[in-house]
Amino acid sequence: MSSSIQFRHFEVEVDEAGAPIVLGRGAMGVTYRAFDTNLRRQVALKVIAPSLVADGVSRQRFLREARTAASLRHPNVATVLFLGEAEGDVFYAMEYVEGRTLEAELKARGPLPAREVAQIAIAVTKALTSAHRSGLIHRDIKPSNIMLTQHEGETDVKLIDFGLAKLSGGEFTGETLAAASAAGFQGTPHFASPEQINNEETDIRADMYSLGVTVFTALTGRAPFEGTLAQVLSKHLAQPPPLDTLPADAAPLKSVLAKVLEKDPSARYQTPSELRDDLEIALKLLPEIDEFATIGFVGGFDKKPGEVFASRYRLDGRKALLAHVTIHCAERLDGGPPAGLIFFDLDSWNSSREVWKSRAAILQGLTSPGLISLIGIEADPHSPAMVTEWIEGPTLIDLIKNRRSLPAIDAAPVLQKIAAGLDALHAAQVELPPLSLGDVVISPPEVLLNPVSQVKGLRAAFLGAWPGPDDAGVGDVTVVADGRRASGESPVSLIARLAYEILGGLRLEGAFRWTPLAALSAQANDLLRGALEGKAEAASAQDFIKKLLAQEMLKSGVRPALQSALISTGGRGPVPAGPPPLPPLPAKRKPLLTVFLALAAVAIVGVSLLGVAAYFLTRAAKPTIAQEPTTPATDFPSSTTEPAVEPTPEPTPTPPEDPVVAILRLADAAKLKDDFSGALLQYAEAASLAQDPSAPLGQMEMISAMMRSNAFKMSENRFVALRPALERAASMGVVSAQMVLAENLRATDPVTSLQWFSKAGEKGQTEAMTQAGLMLASGVGTGSPDFAAAAGWFARGAALGDTDASVAMADCLLNGKGVPVDKVKAVEYLRSAAAFNHPMAISLLGILTRQGVPGVIEPNMTEAFRLFSQATDMGSVEAQANLGVMYVNGWGTAKDPAKAVSLWKEGAELGDPVSMLFFAQALSEGRGTAKDKASATQWFVSAAKKGNGPAREWCKKNNIPW
Repeated sequence: MSSSIQFRHFEVEVDEAGAPIVLGRGAMGVTYRAFDTNLRRQVALKVIAPSLVADGVSRQRFLREARTAASLRHPNVATVLFLGEAEGDVFYAMEYVEGRTLEAELKARGPLPAREVAQIAIAVTKALTSAHRSGLIHRDIKPSNIMLTQHEGETDVKLIDFGLAKLSGGEFTGETLAAASAAGFQGTPHFASPEQINNEETDIRADMYSLGVTVFTALTGRAPFEGTLAQVLSKHLAQPPPLDTLPADAAPLKSVLAKVLEKDPSARYQTPSELRDDLEIALKLLPEIDEFATIGFVGGFDKKPGEVFASRYRLDGRKALLAHVTIHCAERLDGGPPAGLIFFDLDSWNSSREVWKSRAAILQGLTSPGLISLIGIEADPHSPAMVTEWIEGPTLIDLIKNRRSLPAIDAAPVLQKIAAGLDALHAAQVELPPLSLGDVVISPPEVLLNPVSQVKGLRAAFLGAWPGPDDAGVGDVTVVADGRRASGESPVSLIARLAYEILGGLRLEGAFRWTPLAALSAQANDLLRGALEGKAEAASAQDFIKKLLAQEMLKSGVRPALQSALISTGGRGPVPAGPPPLPPLPAKRKPLLTVFLALAAVAIVGVSLLGVAAYFLTRAAKPTIAQEPTTPATDFPSSTTEPAVEPTPEPTPTPPEDPVVAILRLADAAKLKDDFSGALLQYAEAASLAQDPSAPLGQMEMISAMMRSNAFKMSENRFVALRPALERAASMGVVSAQMVLAENLRATDPVTSLQWFSKAGEKGQTEAMTQAGLMLASGVGTGSPDFAAAAGWFARGAALGDTDASVAMADCLLNGKGVPVDKVKAVEYLRSAAAFNHPMAISLLGILTRQGVPGVIEPNMTEAFRLFSQATDMGSVEAQANLGVMYVNGWGTAKDPAKAVSLWKEGAELGDPVSMLFFAQALSEGRGTAKDKASATQWFVSAAKKGNGPAREWCKKNNIPW
């Protein structure tokens, strides 16, 4: 066995092409099939995404997932075998379950026999019973998290993916699961319980509700509640499940589903064991499975190769397995090109045929390179189907799995075509589908073997609508506190989400925080993040893609004049159509495209041109031979005269080079030599001369952003050398340059630092807004605090989604700094930041929950303890100090002074002045530890030096200098 990747003693297995075998991809990372060289067995190896390793919140969530799954030992739960790190990678190994998910089974076979579904549900209740005994709630029960595998003729069931698990009781302590839950809704909308949707406290009854939805889905092929995200959530809260649509063979399960899907948890089964008992009773009443029965019909039509549909189409066996739907390839019996057939569920068709007919009428009129053309609908009474064009090729997710990500030059033509399709749907007022990479077909098939930009006749197209999720699909996208879902998105935000994934980001449907893409410049990352947050300034999806990738293509050597041609022609550059155009009138300045092509021609035929040049030089060096006078020309040439000799044309003089191109060339050369000062100055000069300065300004932004990165060591001497160039760039509006100046001048020149932070803030940089506010609040750069101005900056940053600004604004509202005291509004800001896992926001909510806020938060020591524990696990030393207070007083937990002292000691050693004070008091009084006056004095002094008021008072009272 060969391996290209190794994590300690685990070797990732590879396929025939040498690519790692991927078992699945999620928001947190990738799961590979691997081999344990110690135990000599196959395992599933889940590795956190490299971009998230440094993110403390994501890292904690990943570790929590592993430890949660490892805490359970049950035949129906995939066992975690190892958790570790290797060269900066964090991973865990778990039991390799060879099979497929219930979701995949449903996609392949359609609705399952009731007896089979009941057996699967009983196995899941066994896993939930084990979790319940351990005080664990899964919170994401759904078909894709249930694995099915064959063992000795039996179907084994395994519950997987504990990434959203939460502790409700049991024997977990400390660093396990005491703070597992993040604020905000988490789960999968189609399978979530009402209490999850309402963000209320959940217990095992929520998992049983989700299991009930899963059973309904497996029996019918569709979730009980469908529509847009808002509609689905609303129906879960208020609408009874459509149990009358269950198939006849599932009648014994109807009463079980009616109880488990009650809106009120108290009316449901109270334990998994109760649910299991009723399922086993129902199982005895269910008909035996006819193993010879035909399985896989949808709408009553057997999709076998060779079958004829509607007297016009013959299935040829080929399928396009998209993320949300399957397209069957069919031969046209009239001799036309192949067609695609998408079959409706018969019940769905009967309930929504008029909607689909009107929708199809709109879609048939749309022509776009990004849309799979809809030919029409065949309203066959037994098997209604959509008829589309057939496109041969892989899905976009297949391409990304093959390449990992696409460079800008390859992503541009793909994204532009998808964007064109989204804009066409938007213009026709068609609601955009919940599009994913798996819904986009790429053609021709050789796109997997060649760079996308070199593929002729490239297509990247998707369906404008399909039967589901509004009609018959199974929604299966997990939403977390900081997650998103496609349904209801604008064309710009949807294309931004796809661009994020294509260019190397993680799937946005999962639980993760925004992570800038290393492949993009800071400016492009800001543009992308703005679009994902619904704040992009773009007229259309196509306009957004052009703005996003313009400067990134420059990094690949593609000048602006070639970019639109590369995008519109599928990456192969301009292709002449018809006779060449007439030569244009002379211009004062050659277009960049002409210069580019001329330079390319010189590079390609350099030897020939040298020869031609030598010829002309030789000719010019020869003495001129005197010519005899010629006879004047007449209207009719004489038959005796010699034929006229055409004069040899003189070579056309080379046009002068565009000065901007020459400057850009010097700038590029300086950048390659790491002469960033020279590069910035050259790009600045080019920007001042160019008619369109966006390209050189983009390069300046990229260089400045690199200087802000951790990889760039900005010593004092280096900053002094770079400062003039940075100031030139900053004065031209380059935000990253403004930030570099502000950050490096804060200590030595706070007045100028504040000015640059303010300028960057005016350009929309939220981090700059927060920093400007902090400087104003502390009087740094102004001489005295200006809380009103500081609050103004905090409010602007918070409005743009900056969590640090939200926390700072909450502090102003809590303490009346620059604004009237408003604890209610402060709680809103804190909850907004806590939804994105901001440790300080969670810690402050813990303080307010301990005290209570009239009309908003009731005093609740248990909840305060949970919040402090969560923030502590996320690295907040302030929360850790408060958690010690909870332990020492027995608030919300058992009294444990020794645990409190341990927390304070750790916080003190990390430099937290409050922890220093509490630890010093414990040492002085001998509370939770042995008395040690000398050590206590040292910690009082250390806290005083850090500015802690009570510590300074103690030192003053005891005549201890600090």
